[in-house]
Amino acid sequence: MDAAQHGHDRDTQAAARDREATDRDSEADRRDVVSHDRDVDATAREERARDADQVVRDGLWDRRRHAESSDASDGRSARGGDETQDQAEIDRRVARSETEWAEQELADRLDSAGAERREAAADRRSGRADREAAATDRASSAADRVAAADDREAAAADRQQSEVDDNLAEA
Repeated sequence: MDAAQHGHDRDTQAAARDREATDRDSEADRRDVVSHDRDVDATAREERARDADQVVRDGLWDRRRHAESSDASDGRSARGGDETQDQAEIDRRVARSETEWAEQELADRLDSAGAERREAAADRRSGRADREAAATDRASSAADRVAAADDREAAAADRQQSEVDDNLAEA
């Protein structure tokens, strides 16, 4: 009877290991989903950073063209005498103010792009860590399943031994 009980205990232990393995597999699947979501977020952040870079490049280009056209306009005004010097000075101050505002706007966009890149890199690192943890969970799960199979084999051997013992006792 002891061998039969021992076999039953091993079957119970094998079932518990199977449940643990299933739980680990579920956790690994969850980590894979989280990792994928982080990769998607990182890709979106990288795209936003590229867009911000493009806006900065476009803004610099527009600012240069504006400055060149303003310089050309000042040259025409001085030659043509249509504008007074006071108006030209006012125009220069306005242009300087607009340039300072544009430069600050561009600097803010560059900062934003940098922040997006840093967050994207952090998301990628977290995603890698989640994938590594999922792989570890799957390896543990596989080990649990092997141990459960060993327990089942031992339980079968215990039951067989119990039958032999019972047959000997009857004889």
